[in-house]
Amino acid sequence: MLISSIKKKSTGFVAYFIVGLIALTFIVTALYGIDFMGSGQTVAKVGDKEISKTEFLKNFVPQQRNLQQQLGAEYSTDIENILKQTVIDQMVNSQILFQYAQNHGYVTTPKEVQTNIAKNEVFYRDGKFDVDQYKKILRLNGYSVQEYEASQFQQLTQEQLRSNIEKSAFVTDFERKNVTSLLNQERKFDYLEIPVKDFSDQVSITDSMLKDYFDKNQDRFIKPMKVSVDFVELNLDEVTKSISPSDDDLAILYDEEKNRFSTDEERKAQHILVENKVTADQVISLINEGKSFEDLAKEYSIDTGSKDSGGDLGFFGIGVMVPEFETAVFAMKEGEVSAPIKSEFGFHVIKLNKIKESSLKSFDEVKEQLVKIYQKNQGQKMIYDLSDEMTNLAYEGSLEELAEKMNLKLQTSELFSKTSKSPNKKMINAAFSDPVLNRGENSEPIDLGDDKLVVLRLNNLEKSRNLNFDEVKIQVEGIVKTQESKKLADKLTDEIITLISDNQKTDEILKKNNLKWTSVEWTKRDNQKVDPSAIDLAFKAPKPNSKPGISLSKNLGSKNMIVRVNALKTSDESAGNVDRLLNTYETDEFYLATLKELKKEANIEIYRDRL
Repeated sequence: MLISSIKKKSTGFVAYFIVGLIALTFIVTALYGIDFMGSGQTVAKVGDKEISKTEFLKNFVPQQRNLQQQLGAEYSTDIENILKQTVIDQMVNSQILFQYAQNHGYVTTPKEVQTNIAKNEVFYRDGKFDVDQYKKILRLNGYSVQEYEASQFQQLTQEQLRSNIEKSAFVTDFERKNVTSLLNQERKFDYLEIPVKDFSDQVSITDSMLKDYFDKNQDRFIKPMKVSVDFVELNLDEVTKSISPSDDDLAILYDEEKNRFSTDEERKAQHILVENKVTADQVISLINEGKSFEDLAKEYSIDTGSKDSGGDLGFFGIGVMVPEFETAVFAMKEGEVSAPIKSEFGFHVIKLNKIKESSLKSFDEVKEQLVKIYQKNQGQKMIYDLSDEMTNLAYEGSLEELAEKMNLKLQTSELFSKTSKSPNKKMINAAFSDPVLNRGENSEPIDLGDDKLVVLRLNNLEKSRNLNFDEVKIQVEGIVKTQESKKLADKLTDEIITLISDNQKTDEILKKNNLKWTSVEWTKRDNQKVDPSAIDLAFKAPKPNSKPGISLSKNLGSKNMIVRVNALKTSDESAGNVDRLLNTYETDEFYLATLKELKKEANIEIYRDRL
């Protein structure tokens, strides 16, 4: 049974220490300000607290890798310097707030830390928390359980500070009234669309107009440089085709991967949690008299998370419940009711309803799955070994020699530019790199992800050049026609605005140009059914008094728009989450102001040359 499910049914007593992460990056941001190593070159000081280079790198490196993967060849020294600055600033800010919280009596208990940690499910496997998986990921990222618990302690302590700021924030009646009025405001309006394309038939374009535009805008008509490349690809799918495991190989893998194909024993129970043994004994007596366990749970249990469902906890396995509870449950028989079991939460009366035995799928049931696992494992090892060979051959010889010696197919791409969507972005960056583009060298192996490696070289190059008039005449004609049409649309828009107070003349113009107003009844700002541009203009228009409120826009691209606001109304009714929105704003502002003042008073030293 999932921890989250148990947590919903039971508030607290199942908070046996289960460690997890919301995400891999969470552990990075959560560790700011804690020097676990206690050694290494100091990169910053906040008061007496030193932040070591080791500590900084634990925060910086994962974020650096993430950016490098996202940006590829676009990752630069400037970006890295900005990232370093951001990370150290975050660590310093976090340490300042943590010190302030500690100095002002904010306390986080071990139980709070454990409860918070137990909410995370990243380390769950097959619906259950997997301790080995948890330890493995922490170990790979250089952290221990103790370090993570310490990070949670600091994070929760800082959150208390923000929580208290949030509770102290308040909304005045004046603020509430003004914001409520704005959110509740409704407007009744008409809007008029003047499409630019409607004037294209009225436009006369001459060759001299086209040539004049082209001569003045030649820098807009450039054919970009394009290249094609020869390349070879080493990928897992091809490598695995040659791998045929024997039954002995699969049998060994089956033994190694039994946990993957097995389910642990689980038990389904319900409980009644009470404060003392006297009450627990009384509950047991009532059960023995034939009273319903479910009814007694609803009446006596102090576990608010499960009492309404008759104390039901669903199925759970080893390592989920507190030790005393778990020991008792896994020693009981189906249908049995326990004696009072004492834990840190009180006294439990437990009824075991069902036992789901552990099971293991047979070799034959999972043989096909084993073949795929074996092929992938061996294929990844082969690619790792072959990548070294690929690197050496790419550096020492031609692409043809590399393809022949590694039995890979030599392929050629279509022409592409720097802004093309195909091929892969990493291949494009490599193709336009100096060694490939200017020196005619093979690229280094390019990791495309999904166990794919590519080496490429330049095949053909088309240099960039200015396009001549004949090549772009049709394109220029479209641009000039749109510009001339826009001039006519703007002229008509201005004419309508000038005469808008004269309904008769306005109607005549609209009829002549086959235009008409679109009416919108009372609507608020969040109306999703009306053109967003019309809504935006309507709520920017001045309030209507003796005359309608008018607003217009000539910058909507394919059209101009005029809005005529006829009426406005508002109400003092609650406008949803006004207090929450204002509180959030007030909290954020005060939180940032607090940090700013604390930084003024704090003794901060950052040794940027050591980052």
